[in-house]
Amino acid sequence: MGDYDRALTDHSKIIELNPQKSESYLERAQVYIVKKDYEKAVVDLSKAIELDPKCIMAYSWRSYLYQEMNDYDQSWADVGKILELGGKVDENFIKKLEEASGRKDDSGTQTPMKDSVVGDSGN
Repeated sequence: MGDYDRALTDHSKIIELNPQKSESYLERAQVYIVKKDYEKAVVDLSKAIELDPKCIMAYSWRSYLYQEMNDYDQSWADVGKILELGGKVDENFIKKLEEASGRKDDSGTQTPMKDSVVGDSGN
C-alpha cells in the first residue's frame, strides 16, 4: 500500500470515529487532490462545508477543483462565498478563471493572497 493510500485509509478511519469533524474531511480531501481524484475531493470538501459553513479554506480548494474540472459556474459561486465570508482570492486565480470561463469578475473585491487557493504558486 502506498503512502497516499495509507493516508486515505487513516483519514477514513478518523472520519469513521468522528464524522462531525470538518477538519478530517479537509485533510482527506488534500490526499485526494494530490492523487488528482478531484471528484472525491469535492465530496469531502462539500462535507467539510456542510459541517462548517464558514470554512473559507474548503471553499477555496473546492473553487480551484471546480475550475480544474471545467465547472466554472460552481467555481465562481465558491469565489463569491469566499468573498462574502470576508476571505480573499488570489488575483492570478481570478484571472485564470476569467480566461477559462469567458466571464469577468465584476465584484471588484478580489485581492491577492498567497496560497489562498490550492495550486497557486503565490507568485
